[in-house]
Amino acid sequence: MDIRLHPLEPSDWNRAEGIELEAEEEINRINECKPPSFVFEEGVSKEGKYECDLLCIGLCGAGASFVRSAVINSVQVKKIAVMHQEFSSNRLDEEEIHNRVSNKTSTDKGDCTIYALEDPTILVAEASQKITSLQTFNWTQTLIKNISFKRLIILDSILQSQYQVDFEAYPPLLRSITTSKQQLTKSLIPLEAPNVVEGLAASLLSKCEVLSIPATLLLSLEENHILEGDTLRAFESVVLPSLKIRNKGPIDYKTVLAALKGRRVNSLFL
Repeated sequence: MDIRLHPLEPSDWNRAEGIELEAEEEINRINECKPPSFVFEEGVSKEGKYECDLLCIGLCGAGASFVRSAVINSVQVKKIAVMHQEFSSNRLDEEEIHNRVSNKTSTDKGDCTIYALEDPTILVAEASQKITSLQTFNWTQTLIKNISFKRLIILDSILQSQYQVDFEAYPPLLRSITTSKQQLTKSLIPLEAPNVVEGLAASLLSKCEVLSIPATLLLSLEENHILEGDTLRAFESVVLPSLKIRNKGPIDYKTVLAALKGRRVNSLFL
């Protein structure tokens, strides 16, 4: 029998690569829709849910950087839980999650770590990973399922180039959005129209509105992808008193900002 082998044409290779890429994108899409893993630290006392009076969540970028600098690196905290959002086809097993919570392995950027302050009824969360639009619903649902809070503070930033106002705005500048159950504070200026909020911040606010939970979103102005100390300092006068933290001196923001240098860290899109 006369067998002839024909070499693959470039179009055949391109077609195969296209199929492989589509399969990879589909896997990533499925994984993005998976709810994050949530595991409590061993020994954490809870009955179904961990109950607290106040939860403060710092979202990826300015919010998480403030929580890291002004709280985690500055006062005594106790890690109580970790949320991990899946980004690969290999989902972390229970043992690996427990290892991350127990500091047996390093916590990567895909984790949201939750800490209790000296007052255990006050929690802070460092959400160091940007959550995509496909993940916001499950992320919010998982948090509500495991943590019961009477009040929520969300920390995020707004880019200077996307902040729509009729005046020149520069950091430090703080704006807010609250749920209907949150008592208004004269010191907080509401976010001006036509600016809107999307993503995880909007998802958390919406859920709190439905559940009648007082919640406040604080947006600090960020100078066009360059996260500086002024953006983080804008949170101090509002957040630290709420967390019952006394500012004993200047907070070191340089250490955290140096680690973020050269990276796009803002998590809010308008």
